[in-house]
Amino acid sequence: MEVLLSLFKYLFVIFLYIFLIDVLRTIKRDLAKQQETKVPVPAHLNVISGAGKLPGISGTLVISGETLIGRSDECHVKIDDPFVSSKHARIYRKGKNFYIEDMGSRNGIYLNGSLIRKPALIEDGDEIMIQDVQLVFHY
Repeated sequence: MEVLLSLFKYLFVIFLYIFLIDVLRTIKRDLAKQQETKVPVPAHLNVISGAGKLPGISGTLVISGETLIGRSDECHVKIDDPFVSSKHARIYRKGKNFYIEDMGSRNGIYLNGSLIRKPALIEDGDEIMIQDVQLVFHY
């Protein structure tokens, strides 16, 4: 009788471990599905300084497709500054990456403190400076 009770105890513990392992697998699978279905945050620029030169814009600028930055009314991001070219820069997506390109401006674009004259890869947290307007790219 004692042997039978011991056997039941061990079987119970084994089934309990199997049950717990199955529960943990289910939780892990559900968490993975949850991460896959997260709504992606669109690429955007946060205005750090120079917001007074961005009429009608405060805080965050969403980047969609190709975004032109400059003094012209045709630009998605208009900067009121006589030293900013009418079409100063553009931000665009190529595959999974985003790039910023100087559109032939006189004063250039600074990416993380370095002057760029050709298209440059921009990554999350990069600082973009166009004259007195400082922006941070997020994706």
